[in-house]
Amino acid sequence: MTVTVHDRREALAHFHLVYEDLVEVICDAGNYGPTSALSTRYAELVEEYRVAYAAVQAYLEHFLEANVALRQPFIRLSVRPTLAELIETDTGGLIPDILATRRAIVAYQQHLAQVPA
Repeated sequence: MTVTVHDRREALAHFHLVYEDLVEVICDAGNYGPTSALSTRYAELVEEYRVAYAAVQAYLEHFLEANVALRQPFIRLSVRPTLAELIETDTGGLIPDILATRRAIVAYQQHLAQVPA
């Protein structure tokens, strides 16, 4: 089955919603600690995030800056089994990864906006 531009736009829109939810949880945990509620929400979102990312990964990774792509920032946001571990093992890379992934999402959205449907 051929993936259409419309399909790619819908997949990106879904991924972007899940991504923003996950990033909000991560940022809140960075500010307030990995509370029970945030940890539960992270656990709920991780699998949905991974599935949504798999649908856009082949396209979206092309929009990461070359020096960032090697770090696999989209994957790093969900690689730890718990939110507490993600926050505790952060050595200052989470915020740059979030910024880089947001830039890639915007670039891909702009690209898809210019492609005829």
